[in-house]
Amino acid sequence: MPPQQNDRARRRRFWRRADFRILLLIVGGVWLLIWMDNRRGERAWAEYREAARARGTKLYQAEYAQAAIPDQENYAAAPFIVEMGDPKTSDAISKRLELPKMILHTPAEWKAVRENPFLGWQNAFVREKWISSASDDPAADVLTALKRFDETLSQVREASKRPLSQWPVHLDRAGTQIYPHVKPLARMSDVLALRAKALLAQHRSEEALGEIRHALRVARSVEHQATTFPFSFRLSTWYKTLEVAEYGIASGLWDTAQLRTLPDEWAGIDVLGDLVFALDSQRIDDNAYYEILAEDRPRLAKLLTAPGETPSLKVTVFCHLIPTGRVRLHQVEYNRLIDLDLEDIDPAHAAISPRFSRSIQLTIRNSRETLGMTRFINSTVAPSNESTTYRAAATHTRLQQLTLQCALARYRNQHGSLPGTLDELVPDFVEGIPLDVMDGQPLRYRRTEDGGCLIWSVGPNRIDDGGKTSKSGKQLRRPFYKRKGDWVSVLPPIRNE
Repeated sequence: MPPQQNDRARRRRFWRRADFRILLLIVGGVWLLIWMDNRRGERAWAEYREAARARGTKLYQAEYAQAAIPDQENYAAAPFIVEMGDPKTSDAISKRLELPKMILHTPAEWKAVRENPFLGWQNAFVREKWISSASDDPAADVLTALKRFDETLSQVREASKRPLSQWPVHLDRAGTQIYPHVKPLARMSDVLALRAKALLAQHRSEEALGEIRHALRVARSVEHQATTFPFSFRLSTWYKTLEVAEYGIASGLWDTAQLRTLPDEWAGIDVLGDLVFALDSQRIDDNAYYEILAEDRPRLAKLLTAPGETPSLKVTVFCHLIPTGRVRLHQVEYNRLIDLDLEDIDPAHAAISPRFSRSIQLTIRNSRETLGMTRFINSTVAPSNESTTYRAAATHTRLQQLTLQCALARYRNQHGSLPGTLDELVPDFVEGIPLDVMDGQPLRYRRTEDGGCLIWSVGPNRIDDGGKTSKSGKQLRRPFYKRKGDWVSVLPPIRNE
């Protein structure tokens, strides 16, 4: 047989082999399954996207764009403040505003600082040579150390006169928003809160109140910014300023007129409403990641490679093998996890539903079924939302407790002792008793044997522990919302001078 005919015969035999046909069927079947899965995922995402837009849910960064405001009315455009919003200068400013860390090693040191909160700062300032030596008045030493910020604080106070705020938008390599200004703003709020507390200790309450207002203005400058990162900064600032106010109440440093108006400084804050905005808008960052995973594989390869380097063949192949349908299905799941959490937060009635945390149970169940890059994104959203939500609920409770503390202090100033129940405060001192965000019941209250009182919420476990919280040193050093037991606020007895 001629060679050409022999080659054709071999090729015909090859195509007729059963194992090759089986392989061809398998490859075709796998391709068909992937195609069907991709179609299913794309259809699910398209349906969710349309339904979300119909109810007004924003899914992408561009949907949060704000109209420009005049520089002369813009807090973020004020001299010095504007530098905080520039990624090239924000880190240097943050470093300049950083306070030294308190270094406490022993339980005795922690106890001493709890009794006099300025001792730790005094030691830190001496250690860093911000002051030459410690005097008998730690609060005065703190104010002396903080004089280095006088020029900066003057510019911050001037910026506070501007009614509006709009920070420039900066995006990272993945197209998600970054916030260079938040860290220096947080450092600035630290300085203002510490200075307010030291001024109170020096019986300069009006000046302290002014610093609290400036700190709250710093926090308000990011109130319209999307995602939970700016919101977490605001929660932190609210917590610091509330701590200063409570210190003044406990130490009897506010006069009666100030006690009457003090809660008004936080009156415009809607913690749960802002929480809903933060959680709802957080999806814009993760949806940006999902869009890259589903639609822009070359960009994904660059993100998985060090800046300035070319993606390797292995990374490139890996990125192109990610099934689009799976990505879209997980994107739908991610957005529905956020929807679940939002359903259980009711800002209008200031309540967190007992069903809250359903998203965590769903995440745990789903993570057992499949793993992967996109499922990893989903596995982080529920725990993060839970932590942010309980932190916000604790801050909301702290605001309620401040109102009651002020009313109780005024009642004690007028009657010489605390009331037997909170109902005795109504209507002369408060309009009504605030309801617990966790169970909808009035906040709990009882007098203590030493002449003080406790005000508490049942906390995230929704069990009334009778105003008990862990008193271990480790727990006392934890943030208010992370302590075991109830969320307790203490009004101590009147100090005997």
